[in-house]
Formats: sequence, structure tokens, C-alpha cells
Amino acid sequence: GTVYAFQGLFREAEPVFAAGLKLAPNDSDLVASMRQVRHSQAQDLMDAQKYEEAIAFYTDLVKAEPTDPDLQTGLADAYFKRAQKKEGDARKPDFKAAGDGYAKAGQLKAGNADLPFNAALAYQSAGEYTLAEGQWRATLKIRPDDLDAMSALGATLAELKKYDQGIQV
Repeated sequence: GTVYAFQGLFREAEPVFAAGLKLAPNDSDLVASMRQVRHSQAQDLMDAQKYEEAIAFYTDLVKAEPTDPDLQTGLADAYFKRAQKKEGDARKPDFKAAGDGYAKAGQLKAGNADLPFNAALAYQSAGEYTLAEGQWRATLKIRPDDLDAMSALGATLAELKKYDQGIQV
């Protein structure tokens, strides 16, 4: 399995590690190797722009490891990229799903301002301004001098008709 993985043949490596895990289900090296191979398969789907497959793959991975912020981020990235390929209102559900994933990752990986920033951007793109406001504010708690986040929060507040708050920001 390791030889396959080193060659980038992740689909070939997975069944070998799976067979090993049947014999030794608690082997930490096998568990870690299987996890890495599955993550690499998901990233390969993203690199190939197979967003439908990547979303399905990441969804399964997230179900197995719901507290892994990297998987939440990967799923969010897949939704975001798929949204960018669509037009008009058809994009909004994917942007919303991306925002949800980035927000969840941000909860799991506190202190990383990029995650609420990405969540806010995705929510704003989906027209979910109330959700975007919370994520812009979360970004600014971590990076209080982030001019892009301040500007976007101001625009979001304007969309919500909170003009006085927008002016203050």
C-alpha cells in the first residue's frame, strides 16, 4: 500500500490498506495510511475538477470524521469551486453549502481567520447576508485590522439595511 501511495496510485493503495486493517484494525500506522490515501484521493478529484465526485467523496469522509477541519474545508472547497462553474441563482445553494463547511471548519479550528473569512465570502455570494455578517465579525475578532473583511462587513451591513453599523465599520 505504501509503495502505491508513494507512486500517487491512491486507488490501488486503498484496498491494500483495507485488507491490512481487516487483520489489524487498531494498527495506528495502517489507520493513518488509510486516512492519508483517502484524503489524497479526494484532492485528486479536486485537481481533476471532478467536483461532483469530490463532493460525494468528501461527504463520506466527513461522515466518518466529522470533527476533522481539513475534511470540512475540502468539502467546502469542492462546493465553492462547483458554484463558480454555475451561473446566476443556480450558484447560491453551492455557495451556501461552502459557507456552512468553512464555518464548521472555523469552529473546529479556532484562531484560523481564513476559515470564517471564506465562510463569509461564500455566504455573501449566496445572498445569505445574516450568516455572512456573523462570519465577517468572527474574522475581525481574529484579525481586527483586516481591511478586506471590514469592507465586506460594511457592504453586508448595507445589504441588511444596517446603515449606521456599516458606517461605523
